[in-house]
Amino acid sequence: MTTPGPANREIERRNRPYRAWTAAVCAALSLLVITAFSWPIVLPGPERPEPVSLHPSTDSEGAATLLGALWLPRTTPDGSPFRGLSGLAWSGDDQLLYAISDFGWLYHLRPEFRDGRLVNLEFVSAMKLTDRQARPLSGQWADAEGLIALEKSAHGQHETRLVVSFERHPRIQEFDTQGLFKKDHPLPPPYNTASRYSERNYALEAVAFLPQHGLLSAPERPLRGAPAHATEIFFLNGQRFDYPLSPDKNCGLVAAEPQTENQLFIMERCYAGGRMVIALRQVEFLTENSATLEPRTLARWDTLDGWLLDNFEGLTRVGENTYLAISDDNGQDRQRTLLVYFRVNNPVAHRETP
Repeated sequence: MTTPGPANREIERRNRPYRAWTAAVCAALSLLVITAFSWPIVLPGPERPEPVSLHPSTDSEGAATLLGALWLPRTTPDGSPFRGLSGLAWSGDDQLLYAISDFGWLYHLRPEFRDGRLVNLEFVSAMKLTDRQARPLSGQWADAEGLIALEKSAHGQHETRLVVSFERHPRIQEFDTQGLFKKDHPLPPPYNTASRYSERNYALEAVAFLPQHGLLSAPERPLRGAPAHATEIFFLNGQRFDYPLSPDKNCGLVAAEPQTENQLFIMERCYAGGRMVIALRQVEFLTENSATLEPRTLARWDTLDGWLLDNFEGLTRVGENTYLAISDDNGQDRQRTLLVYFRVNNPVAHRETP
């Protein structure tokens, strides 16, 4: 090896800052490129719902066919904030799409479909969820995540009730369609203890109802001290099942919807290093006893495959195999609230091997 002389050492000393600057610029550009896949840097939101493309192909990608996507405004026509959307519920009886936010807002929306595609969204009304004293929820108590609409009919009268699961202060509560608190649905242990969740922001992301089992919910991530690869789905009657998460990094269960009396359609969100994956999966409850579920992956959207995704958290079933999903912009201007309509082409897929 040649030992550098004084002149070479001087050149080395002078070039060192430039090499460091070049390395920093290259690193920043690389981060920008990676970030662009999943967190697009965007201009202020549109004034009205705006059609967007989430993938270069408008046809089937994997087992799911896109049927339209909208980039939504950050405020409603009446000036209410429209940020942090985390839960959806479609009511066929009301012909309304209900939505909730991390900030305790409840929205009445009316999607417009034309020739089997989502083409527009009408804002009907916006209101706050309330507590037992009819006061608007605020702060950490307002962090609503999961949502379902329960249709009840008796003596010729129809009523829709909304069931909401919450993070930070984990609980499941029932509201009328105007956001007024009606009742609590007590949680079984250990889910009724906030300290058992791995983080306060990883509590009850999903809520659903299966006729043979009743209400169910699930933490986004495994409970404190539990194995890192699986979270739990539990019914309010005390039944609990281990749910193995997708093999991608940093996966969490963010939404669940019934498919049949014993099957759930589940959405997971995974992210690492600027990459995001949305996994659409299915589980079947074959036993009444606690067991480890065997998820089937029906579709998988990956930013590295060209998907322009955002923080999808809300999901609701609209038709036999059609769904609406919505993204939570976290109140950040660099993120978007996206509403996507899609059809699952292969509702029963292979079981995965561990």
